[in-house]
Amino acid sequence: MKKERQNKILYIFLSYKTINKYTLKNHLDISFKTLDRDINDLNDFLKPIKTYISKIDDNYILMNAQTHLILNFTKLNDEFLMISERLIFIILEILKNEHVQQARLLEDLQISKNILVEDLQKLKIILEKYDLELLWQKKGITIPDLSIEKLIPIISNNAIDIIFLKKNSTLLQYGDLSQLFSEYIYKKLVRYFKIDNFKIIYNHLVNLIIDQQNLSEINIAIMAMKITFYLNHSKNKNLNLLDSTNFKKDLNNLYLSSHDQNILNSIWLKEDYKTNILSCVQEIKIEIEKLFQHKLFLDEYIEERLTQHLIANIFNDKVDDLIIEEYKQNLYKYKNNYFEIFTIIALAIEKNFANQDLNLALTYELFIHIIIYLNTLLANVEAKILAVCVGGMGQSFMLKSFLKSLYSKAEIETSSLSLINKKKLPEYDLVISTIDIGNYKNANLIQFPIASILSQREQLSFFINLKIYEKLIGHNKIKKIFSPENVLINQNAKTKEEAILQCGNLLKELGYINDEYIDSMLERERHFSTYIGNWIAICHGMDGRGVLDNGIVIIHFEKPIMFEDQPTHFLVGLAAKNSQYNDFFEKMSIKLLEIDFVEELLKHPSRERIFKEFEL
Repeated sequence: MKKERQNKILYIFLSYKTINKYTLKNHLDISFKTLDRDINDLNDFLKPIKTYISKIDDNYILMNAQTHLILNFTKLNDEFLMISERLIFIILEILKNEHVQQARLLEDLQISKNILVEDLQKLKIILEKYDLELLWQKKGITIPDLSIEKLIPIISNNAIDIIFLKKNSTLLQYGDLSQLFSEYIYKKLVRYFKIDNFKIIYNHLVNLIIDQQNLSEINIAIMAMKITFYLNHSKNKNLNLLDSTNFKKDLNNLYLSSHDQNILNSIWLKEDYKTNILSCVQEIKIEIEKLFQHKLFLDEYIEERLTQHLIANIFNDKVDDLIIEEYKQNLYKYKNNYFEIFTIIALAIEKNFANQDLNLALTYELFIHIIIYLNTLLANVEAKILAVCVGGMGQSFMLKSFLKSLYSKAEIETSSLSLINKKKLPEYDLVISTIDIGNYKNANLIQFPIASILSQREQLSFFINLKIYEKLIGHNKIKKIFSPENVLINQNAKTKEEAILQCGNLLKELGYINDEYIDSMLERERHFSTYIGNWIAICHGMDGRGVLDNGIVIIHFEKPIMFEDQPTHFLVGLAAKNSQYNDFFEKMSIKLLEIDFVEELLKHPSRERIFKEFEL
């Protein structure tokens, strides 16, 4: 196993065991073909210990996963160093010898010249952030004015990168770094930075912090790593953080860089951090109250949950990109439908905290807290609900009882299809029908088959909550440029004109354009073909006349439509009122030119897949 990416994949599976295929593909930024090839190579590598990665539906699962066995096998059978370890090796070799020949690095690291050049370029960029310079001289590669003190923040950050990659129970439960690094790198770090003290520092920090706030083990490990390295600084030579007696006192006197000192200050919740946290939570509370037009409120319980979550996570210096990708994959439906709440949280966090990568993670996490709480509130709303059935009194009673079990405070009426008064239907907060009501279209209607109320209870509850939510926020609902309803799959058209009309009518139905723009779309196609390759055409008007709002629709056609003798399966309908979303349009266009992505959609057309890829 010689590929860095394959090592990374293996450690991801050691941490998570089960990974969604889209999450993993997007995180690694590779095609499914490449991912499957890497998985096959990993399975060949792991065969001697009877461990393998299996693909089940949309997930990859590590089978027979014994973490210690896999880690030990990997150390015995693979001397390939990850990039963070290679950079540590190069820096420490230069510290020891002042100059290091490129040929020696190639021999010691057992990598290609191209990989070494890439590593040195990355190292050069890192060093520049610390006012250090990587030079190529006749004697070899060197870093002028290098010292242990100058290396501490650089090496510690590389070590933290490895923590994020290789986090596992051995490290988090026992504070054992020997499994984190290759044996050779570990010995070097012990020699230069005494990182064998990490376990003591980690345990002291756990005992000190655990009574004050609910920090995760990974966050404590990151801080313990920084402290362990900084103990080697000459300004800290008189401190004894290995002794638990005066640990807190000496920790307050520990010299750190200004950046790392800010992180330590946030652990102790110095006044500035308390103010920002409380301000953020209050802003979220006030704006959500406005969103619901003062009909729903965040109580003290959820305020405390949000506050404690920020306290536990606000000092994070790094964010696991895979976690962000997991949030995007698993929460896209909630983010899209409760976009107003997500936006309120994002703006409050952006206003109060500076770390943009961390802000996105915090936004998703506070969003989860609030959506869970909101579901409880919505279940107790005094809504007026009409249940429409066709199966007589027995079916009506069954549906009413079911709805009452979900919404105990709701006023629930029942009616047969023949007796409903369509003019009075808008008076209800919600109309739930087990059959098609005909030409009645209203935002308060949900059609759901009676046979599915038990097997799809969670899905029905989601739809009902969403309708109640939209009713409560009313005109505060944000119109989005792209939503799941903007995507149609397995449609049919005989000509490109008919296909363009379908695109235009969908844009019109969703409120983005009027008929004038549809005529303009057809006119443009008569003058210029909108086919761009990869079975895709991007249809739009001659100009912006007839555009009411920015919007995009995507229609997949089961049988190809001919555009200038080119078979076309996907039509993208574009309505641009202004340049606000030009970056989004550009991102979408680039993605649609990726042959692997389009071929995957041709084999498995999916509204969900398309929306997940392009959601804002």
